[in-house]
Amino acid sequence: NSVFSVTYECDQEHGTDYHQRFRDYWSRIQLEDLVVDGAMTDPKGDRGKRPKDQTDPDLFLRVVERKPDGVVVRGAKFHQTGMLNSHEIIVMPTLNMRPGEEDWAICFAIPANTQGIRFIYGRQTSDTRKLEGLKLDVGNPTFGGQEVMTVFEDVFVPAERIFLNGEVN
Repeated sequence: NSVFSVTYECDQEHGTDYHQRFRDYWSRIQLEDLVVDGAMTDPKGDRGKRPKDQTDPDLFLRVVERKPDGVVVRGAKFHQTGMLNSHEIIVMPTLNMRPGEEDWAICFAIPANTQGIRFIYGRQTSDTRKLEGLKLDVGNPTFGGQEVMTVFEDVFVPAERIFLNGEVN
């Protein structure tokens, strides 16, 4: 409930309708029994620098074009362990964005098979733990040990699927 109240207060402050958009979206997810993956971790580049200060601005997923009916995004998200079996992706900023970082302040949901999305499948960094003979921290020893880097190459996101678009603190 606290997340909903914060979203509602944000809508009042900024004149947006993100709260209702998300509620409508999530109702559809529940009714259709869809699997959703949360994508938050950006490649980041130099971790000592903010998104706007990176040599490559696409090291944090960002809006590259704003249109009346939506936005176009570019960048990547890392470490998605459930991505390959998900119907939908909810993309969130990896950190709290500040003034000057409006293009990186984006949260949206999109079908996983949207044009311009690519999945690069790989192993988890800790997937050899199951071979070490211990039973602690091995995840699913039979089916675990994979993750995906999700690349967004100029992906169009319709306005009704956007839950944050340039609002910063």
